[in-house]
Amino acid sequence: MSFIWKASENSFEENARWCQLRAIEWKAWPAYIGQSIVPVLFAFYPFYNVIIGLFIICWLWILIRNQLMSVALASLGARFVVITKWPVCILMCIYFLYEGNYIPAVLAIIWPWIGSVVSFPCVIGPGIGIYEKEFMRKLGYSFDE
Repeated sequence: MSFIWKASENSFEENARWCQLRAIEWKAWPAYIGQSIVPVLFAFYPFYNVIIGLFIICWLWILIRNQLMSVALASLGARFVVITKWPVCILMCIYFLYEGNYIPAVLAIIWPWIGSVVSFPCVIGPGIGIYEKEFMRKLGYSFDE
């Protein structure tokens, strides 16, 4: 199993769907990747600092996301989150409950849902269509304009 998406091994419809999903994730990539990372950070930093930090990173992401578009990063990020999100959230919740830290425990288990609220700065700007089209270009498709 390859972790990098290969357009040649998939139909146009599969590639278009893949690009649509990666475009949605790419627009808010720090928050998307954070689904697997933020619960761990709660063990090392106060939860409010982690949330504020993610909020700031989301604002900074707006400035660079168009220049960094990468099929490889989008592929790896999607695989990483799919494989690690729930095991990390559940294990961190159990850890925090064991330690008696109830607020981080609750935040860890529901982070995949509430992380999207923190990522609201990432939705500023154009819709996902430009990202979707750019991913399609990077997969080798061309569009007449």
